[in-house]
Amino acid sequence: MAPKRRPGRAGADPQGRKSRPRGALLYLNSAEDAPPVPRYRYTAAPEGPDAPRNLDRRRNITQQPRRSQYTGLGLSFELGQPDAGRALYLKGHIPGALYAHLDEDLAAPRTPWSGRHPLPDPAVLSDTFSRWGIDDAVQVVAYDDAGGAYAARLWWLLRWMGHRRVAVLDGGYTAWKAAGLPSLVAASSVAPRTFAGTADYSAVVTGDDVAEAVAAQRCVLLDARSAERFEGRVEPLDPRAGHIPGAQSFHFARNLGVDGRFLPCAAPG
Repeated sequence: MAPKRRPGRAGADPQGRKSRPRGALLYLNSAEDAPPVPRYRYTAAPEGPDAPRNLDRRRNITQQPRRSQYTGLGLSFELGQPDAGRALYLKGHIPGALYAHLDEDLAAPRTPWSGRHPLPDPAVLSDTFSRWGIDDAVQVVAYDDAGGAYAARLWWLLRWMGHRRVAVLDGGYTAWKAAGLPSLVAASSVAPRTFAGTADYSAVVTGDDVAEAVAAQRCVLLDARSAERFEGRVEPLDPRAGHIPGAQSFHFARNLGVDGRFLPCAAPG
């Protein structure tokens, strides 16, 4: 009997040898608005309208032959109940996904001048990624149950640190469950690796930078929060309602269809 073929191919190393992928699943779940993430087309496997699509062009996480090739992460969070996220994670997550905390893992400690979620110190962030089993060979897949809003933060942070092998799962955990794919209620674990990224501060601007660029009409500033918060009619989180002068409103949910999946690039209105 012929041996079974293992699905998928990660690619080849510079010497031409075939390599197997490693990866990380990041479960992100929060009650807070966050910016959108770019849309990539990907054909799902298994087939069918309910199968979630991995926004990485090369692979689909439902095709991975071994869980050990993936490091799983999950960030489940509610601003008013900081410990609620862990309970949500333990109620169900993609098998292999670890738990990650928005405040504790993906932001620096808050100060009176920092805003709600300041950027983490790069050295601390590198230690966190190492603990999560991420190195330069690992493909990371971030997902949430909020339209990709919170997975986008992890996606951006990894790219800020020079790690390009990161994608967002289209439809997130909701699409995963709708496709009848398995969930796990026990906490997962992973062996640590060594993350060796470097922060790219050219991708970071200050408030003064933004104010100067907007005043000089050198940039378009988008506010990805809801229109109600942009207009100052509702403000459940920040001490001051409204928006930065010169900003335009584009709620990140406008990137999504009624099924919670990303619209084609030309479609958002």
